[in-house]
Amino acid sequence: ATAGTTTLNFNITTASTAAAPNLFAEPLTLISELSNDQRAGLAAAATNQSLRLTGAIVIEGDGIPQISNGSTVASNQLQINGGITGTANGTLFLRGTGEIQVNSVINTPNAILAKTDAGQLIINASGHDYREASFVAGTVRTDVVNALDTGAILRLGQGGNANSVDLNGNNQTVAGILTN
Repeated sequence: ATAGTTTLNFNITTASTAAAPNLFAEPLTLISELSNDQRAGLAAAATNQSLRLTGAIVIEGDGIPQISNGSTVASNQLQINGGITGTANGTLFLRGTGEIQVNSVINTPNAILAKTDAGQLIINASGHDYREASFVAGTVRTDVVNALDTGAILRLGQGGNANSVDLNGNNQTVAGILTN
């Protein structure tokens, strides 16, 4: 690990009842390996607080890194403001019952971006690069033109799960759409 960087080969959960937003500004590396069934991730489980990730997030390995908002309080958001990059070959899960906002670029050209669980994912940035987007459950809302990777396939639904994509008035271009 680099000085000033937090490296996780396991899950870390933030849980707080403080009313002020929790700010995590340090760079974060999530290393996830299928061979060890490592699912490195960050989970926000606060009952009265939003979590803002302003440091860069790097994903590595061939496993299942995940960033989750498990809060059921509508006003509690997990904001990704520092960007996500990496050479991971697995699936990056953005999941949970709470709202997740992506306010910066995701640049993981070898990984699948997956949205699971009932919460809402709001994408407020364009210029992403990932292999495929798989939106299985919940709602994905685009707040800018081309919030989805224009060169990636968009896969909707899986196993009878209900999901929706709310374009919110913004045009999106994708390489193709598949439904399960």
